[in-house]
Amino acid sequence: MKKVLYIILAIFAILILGYVIILNLSQASTKNKEASITIEASQLFDKYSNSEKQANTKYNGKVIEVSGVVRNVTKDKKGDIVVILNTNDMIGGILCTFENPPREDLKKGQFVKIKGQCNGLLMDVVLNKCNLVQ
Repeated sequence: MKKVLYIILAIFAILILGYVIILNLSQASTKNKEASITIEASQLFDKYSNSEKQANTKYNGKVIEVSGVVRNVTKDKKGDIVVILNTNDMIGGILCTFENPPREDLKKGQFVKIKGQCNGLLMDVVLNKCNLVQ
């Protein structure tokens, strides 16, 4: 009976340890990850416009570096900085939500390089967990 109790206690201790480890893992930050693809904002948007399925296969879930001109800078409901990069499309752009506020003030018309995780196309191509590339 004592062996069963020790086994149950050991399993319980392992579960608690696993829970604590998972809680303390950093969110999958892109800051120290190498971009697997470097592309211009207009090219990325065109790839999604031409074939969303093919673009999702190539870009979705991957850390990519996108370069382009800032169309707009705002904050979302959580207070995170959101930058939209210009594309050849009048309406759609590349929507970049930053995981940490950029050190510099981003302004409309400024050329930037942004690294983030691609999450596909809504009305804009969405990049999350973004960071400025220096």
